Amino acid sequence: MLEGIYEVTFYQSSDRQADYGNGIVTIKDGAMNGGDEGYIYSGKLTESDNRVTGRLAVSKWSQASASVFYGLDNYELDFTGDRGDGDSLDGWATVVGALGKTLFISAHRIGDAA
Repeated sequence: MLEGIYEVTFYQSSDRQADYGNGIVTIKDGAMNGGDEGYIYSGKLTESDNRVTGRLAVSKWSQASASVFYGLDNYELDFTGDRGDGDSLDGWATVVGALGKTLFISAHRIGDAA
């Protein structure tokens, strides 16, 4: 996976119509770290044949922000996605222990990581 800074957008459905959010993450040396106006994200990603997988922790830092999953403020996501042209990544993430809670995640590289 190409290291760098990515803009991420996430939705509760692949039609990209409802319950969405966005943030920024940095991917470097297999680690992913970032956040948005109310949550921080961190985890490890691995890639094999353009397939990216990983487990990500999501933690609320701002009491003023609402979760895309009502009532869940701190949770882990199992992610599986496909690397596009090297500058994009699209996939699904499922809340660990809650199979009905999923997110469609789209990431686009916007810059280099230090």
